[in-house]
Amino acid sequence: MTPHNHRAGLAAEDRAARRYEAKGGRILERRLRTPGGEIDLIVKLPDCLVFVEVKYRNRFGPDSPIDEKQWRRLGRAAEFYMTARADAADAALACRFDAVLVNGDGDLEIIENARIT
Repeated sequence: MTPHNHRAGLAAEDRAARRYEAKGGRILERRLRTPGGEIDLIVKLPDCLVFVEVKYRNRFGPDSPIDEKQWRRLGRAAEFYMTARADAADAALACRFDAVLVNGDGDLEIIENARIT
C-alpha cells in the first residue's frame, strides 16, 4: 500500500466515523486488530452495534469492493470483539455489518446490513 493510499484510507475512515456520529452513534473502536482480523470501525447506535468495513475507491463501480474472504475475516474479528471486549450491555444489542464506500470526490455511501450472516 502506498503512503497516499494509506492516508486516503484513514481519511475515509474518519469521514465514515463522523457520519455515524452525526447519526447519534458512538465510536467504540477504530482499526481494532484481533487474532481474526481487523475491524475499521465499531459503532454503538441506540439499538445496535455496527461493525463497519470502510473502502476507499477512486470511483464507485458495480463490483463489490469487499470479497467473501474479507467478510469472513470481519466476522471472526466481530466474534472476538463480542466475546473478549464487549461489555454486557453492548453484547445484548443486535449487531449488523455495514460497508462504507468513499470515492475520490469525497462522496460517501453507507450500505447498512451489507452482510447478513
